[in-house]
Amino acid sequence: MNNRIEYLPVNEQHIDEAVKIAIGATAREREFIPFLPGNDSRDYFYHTIKHLFSEGNGVAALYQNRLAAFLAGFKVDEFHGTNPGIYCPIYGHGSIRENRIEIYRSLYQRAATLWLEKGLRTHAITVFTHDQDLVDTFFWQGFGLRCIDAIRKTSNIDVQSSTVRIEESTVEDAEKLANIHTRANQYYRKSPMFMHRKDTDEILKHIDWLTGYRRHEWVAYRNDIPVGFLKIAPSEETFFSAYPSVMNIKGLYVIENEREKGVGTVLLNTIQKWFIQNNIPLCGVEFESINTLGSRFWMKYFTPYTYSLVRKIDERI
Repeated sequence: MNNRIEYLPVNEQHIDEAVKIAIGATAREREFIPFLPGNDSRDYFYHTIKHLFSEGNGVAALYQNRLAAFLAGFKVDEFHGTNPGIYCPIYGHGSIRENRIEIYRSLYQRAATLWLEKGLRTHAITVFTHDQDLVDTFFWQGFGLRCIDAIRKTSNIDVQSSTVRIEESTVEDAEKLANIHTRANQYYRKSPMFMHRKDTDEILKHIDWLTGYRRHEWVAYRNDIPVGFLKIAPSEETFFSAYPSVMNIKGLYVIENEREKGVGTVLLNTIQKWFIQNNIPLCGVEFESINTLGSRFWMKYFTPYTYSLVRKIDERI
């Protein structure tokens, strides 16, 4: 079969078949996580894939004049470094079931050539966590795990008693929270994450963030000193986080000498109670696998549904 496949740039003629493939992949992941949000709407997939294909950064595999597979992404400036790159979302790739791994390998080989010709040296792709064959395939293509999307049903969490006081923050709290927000920003620069985080005016940033649509933050205090915070917002960067049934965690940080004391769990349980009161059935989070402390915490309370894998091409090529 592989020898009879034709590889072409993606175009609008491939959209309908790509939608069917993407919906099928989502349905298979839903077999493992039945409470994933959404109803696999054709219209939703159609418009997102149409927009993606219009970027011209993808390859289609055709077998007997029908779409067998596709791989496409969005250009991202300064992607995990100073070089531009390409990001393939969960709906940006898919394949028929027959001979899919060999098709994916050939597809990526051609797509990577296209991307490198455009100077796109960092390649990232999001795959479903339970598609182990595909995870392994990209691992063999030089990709490594970077980010995880996870979800949970809203419910109370059994927490031990804690002496911290939890309050929802307001714009008037900006000055007294500036220090802990700065420390959180600096945390991501340290080993093993080494993430580039720009210095910002944390007072103005806090005011701007809280005045956004349905954004909230809860702060843990000990002796009136902020020792941790948790932020939520309606959407994240993932396909599923945009559904109205989901609210998403946008940040959680606890200062170093307060860790392992249950502060993070108390904050998480606080928003669970708020979700219950506001009839929000699902809670989502995106986190870096290289955040050792954070990933350990999130994996305890959430179910992963996607992995984002990254490969960087040598700048000398």
